[in-house]
Amino acid sequence: MAKVSAEVQEQWEPYVHWPGVYYPRTPYRGTPAWRLPGQDVVGRLGREARLAYARLVLHGLASWEDARFASVWTSAGSHSSPDRERAPTPLGAFVREQPWLPVRGRDRAVRFVRPADAWHCPPGLEEEPSYAPTVDHRVRHLLERGKAGDRRREMQLPTWDDPRDSARLIAALGRLAAEGALGAEDRPAAQRANERAWKHLVRRPHPALPKGARLLAESGDRLISVPLSALDGRESDGDGDAGTVLYISGERDSLTALLIREMARPLLTLPGVSAKAAELLAAEHPTTVRHTDDLMFTVTVDGTRVNPGAMGEPLVQQLPWLTLAVSVLSDHLARGPRASEAELSELTSLVRSVRLHRYRSWDIELDGRPVTLPGRLGGVLPIPDPKHPLVLAPAGEPAWPETTRIVVAVAELLGRREFGDRLRLAAHQLASRHADLRDPGQEELADALEVTVHQVEETRLRIDGAIGVVLERCRPFLVHLLGTETANSLFLPPPGDTREFQTHLEEYAAELPVLVSEFIARARAARGTDELRRDLGIGFAELNDTLRTMSPPLEPVSHADEHEEALRTYLDLRKKELVNRLRWAVLEDFDARRPVPDWPSVRALDWITAPEAWEYTMDTADTGSLEAHVEEQLALRMGRPVPLPRSGERLPAPDQVRGANLRTITGLAAELAVLVRAAGHPLPAALTAAEPAEEVTTRLEAAGALDFRHLSPTDVVGWLAALGQWPDGMAVATDPERHGLSGADLDRVRNAAEHERRERERKRRSISVGGRDFDVHSGDFTALTRELDRVLQSGSAPGITAAGPLRFTDPRPQTGRTQATGRTRGWRYGGGTESGLTTAQREAIGYVGEWYAYQWLCARYPDHMDETCWVSGNRRKAFPGPSGDDGLGFDFRVGSGSQPYLYEVKATGGEGGRFELGESEVRAARQHAGNDRWRLLVVTHALTPHKMAIQMLPNPYGKRGRGRYREEGGALRFSYLL
Repeated sequence: MAKVSAEVQEQWEPYVHWPGVYYPRTPYRGTPAWRLPGQDVVGRLGREARLAYARLVLHGLASWEDARFASVWTSAGSHSSPDRERAPTPLGAFVREQPWLPVRGRDRAVRFVRPADAWHCPPGLEEEPSYAPTVDHRVRHLLERGKAGDRRREMQLPTWDDPRDSARLIAALGRLAAEGALGAEDRPAAQRANERAWKHLVRRPHPALPKGARLLAESGDRLISVPLSALDGRESDGDGDAGTVLYISGERDSLTALLIREMARPLLTLPGVSAKAAELLAAEHPTTVRHTDDLMFTVTVDGTRVNPGAMGEPLVQQLPWLTLAVSVLSDHLARGPRASEAELSELTSLVRSVRLHRYRSWDIELDGRPVTLPGRLGGVLPIPDPKHPLVLAPAGEPAWPETTRIVVAVAELLGRREFGDRLRLAAHQLASRHADLRDPGQEELADALEVTVHQVEETRLRIDGAIGVVLERCRPFLVHLLGTETANSLFLPPPGDTREFQTHLEEYAAELPVLVSEFIARARAARGTDELRRDLGIGFAELNDTLRTMSPPLEPVSHADEHEEALRTYLDLRKKELVNRLRWAVLEDFDARRPVPDWPSVRALDWITAPEAWEYTMDTADTGSLEAHVEEQLALRMGRPVPLPRSGERLPAPDQVRGANLRTITGLAAELAVLVRAAGHPLPAALTAAEPAEEVTTRLEAAGALDFRHLSPTDVVGWLAALGQWPDGMAVATDPERHGLSGADLDRVRNAAEHERRERERKRRSISVGGRDFDVHSGDFTALTRELDRVLQSGSAPGITAAGPLRFTDPRPQTGRTQATGRTRGWRYGGGTESGLTTAQREAIGYVGEWYAYQWLCARYPDHMDETCWVSGNRRKAFPGPSGDDGLGFDFRVGSGSQPYLYEVKATGGEGGRFELGESEVRAARQHAGNDRWRLLVVTHALTPHKMAIQMLPNPYGKRGRGRYREEGGALRFSYLL
């Protein structure tokens, strides 16, 4: 280590390591190791001095050469092939790992953090996150100069809304939600940032989230944080039950999303990228991540499945005042600028389109499971639909109590949930005044909505006489029906009100498809141009031609979504027939064992999409058009100029033959591996796994070999040979005699393979203590405990009984983040990297650690310690009596007074240096951060009695432990140095 101060050495040394050095006994010569003046003392300076120092560093980042950040060390005397190793300079280690960068959060107070713990907001950012630690605006511009942009990446300083940092942004938003840093006012901006980050992430070449990340989601009306670890089905999260299921939706107001939100289940809404996001997450969590499109959600009322377009009557017939009430809220009480006449017209049209259907009984199922709605809904359920929004309500006479629930449902359908409470309270007040349900007085309505009568009248006039909206809606149709010149004469000069407009229009009544009064009424009620076109019976393509030729031209109406939906329905109804035709088309290839490229994709039919040419020209895609398009696409995909065959050899049903072939491969693959080994050939890639059936199935599936005929064992081998997965020169046969093998030859290979399998399984079920193996898979630790007791009695574990005062072992001060804020899974074991262990092995190591800790505490508290002090769930494995509680946040409670000592045990089979804290442990540690009563007992080398040691470490959140632990991975995983 170069001659530097002790402080600089502490900053630098942890990052200087050469694990792959070629010549460990050869001297190395290095380039200069640069450091910054004052980097060892800047952390002790005042705020303004540290801010000035940060400015100097940022100025340097814009111009310093690469040699300032890393030194190169070359082996001396190795002229032919010298080894070169790179190591960060003290300067490089400082700028990347020390808390020197000024940031501000919600409280606007300046803090100094590592670059990796800050966020840079580039110029032009639309929404700066006030809730996140962003680089202080006084120095932010310096990060855009010279080479500073490249240095940002090297320092791991993320940039808000940068696609390259999308994974970190997703994890950061989840962590902020877990910390409670996102208030109600932050919800829209945080959700928008989350949606943008997901859009960027799924478009990355190899998208992945940080290990231990949390996801920002919603549950009911609040934002929540869902840890990825809660999706593996093994952990209970504070926001959900064990085995949390995360639902992902592409539509915020879809029926399924609405129901999931009402059930307060975790919901992640990602318009446009929900399918890709669900695919990404489901790859690691296939059973606990569900896309709402994959859920089978059905509502049945009175034995009939709900069809919004064919049920109910307009709600305004029962509640005529509702349109005015909603308009008043939007006109006078909504946040932001006052609603325009166009916005009011659109809102009133939407209210008028809501229908009400009354039922006597209903059943709701989600994925085939009955769903019980929250009691607060009172049997009222909004059914969103683009054209026919529907409210379901119990059968009965209309009354105010029911109306209080209906108006909330209407607010949901309008996408104005903030109106729900106001409308509900207004209905309650009208009920208390015994107002007429159909026609409450204008004064009563004004009082209920907490506005003046004048404001109600003003809104009524706006929605009844909104001539501007009517003219805008009518203009393209009048141009289409009457011609541009005549239509323009009706608008110039603009009519003063609808009566004047109607009077002028009467002159052309004969050229209109309906009465003039009806024409204006329909224009006012329609929710859009296309809806009015349908009402008037005007051709789709013809109107689009008119819209394009208007001055200025208007956007033509698109039916792309409707066509795609019609195509999907057509394919769903005919999928079995079409798949059979595809099988007949390539049956000859199958019989010749020629792989069919992309067969799984071909069979899925999801590659067939509606033609772009239909978007603006075809009103409705009828069956004939869909059939012709599908036939054309199938022929093109299969490379055939004529339609696919409509009949052919009778083949078994796809699901039956696929299932049968899977069973054949499952029973055969391992035996094929035995056969190849016995014949003295190396195993091909498809047969190398311990359980090769999955890989063989995958390869044959991709080639299209599983969907046609029942495969015999010889067929399977033949397909492996066709795919290059059978040894060259080895006969394509499963009969051992064809390979010159006897049953004894196969048995020898089987026995060897079985011995290897059993040995692997035995090792996965066991732990070794002092050279003796113990099966821990069953959870019965009786024999293990007996061995631990023998070790104790024989004195083979001196780390338990070693004399000495009870004192803390203080880790060396650490650099970087010392206050963790995220959450992760807390194991009953800890202290090392226990990768590769099974759950049973981890639990057993945790038990061994607690057993040693119990004996250690008994030796140090002889007058206070007994079995009742062991309070964790592992207690039951060692002593009779009640089970312990793993949710307390500690394993041992020593002392029965009001201030007992609390010990949390972390055990590892290695040297320690790292541990994780669980949810309850974090709560307990924080609760006792002001004293030294919550402590860590770290048991190292737990499975090697003569090396086993126990050390008492301070609370990471307490005064004594602060600055002595380093947080790793963005979760509650700590490392320490002794």
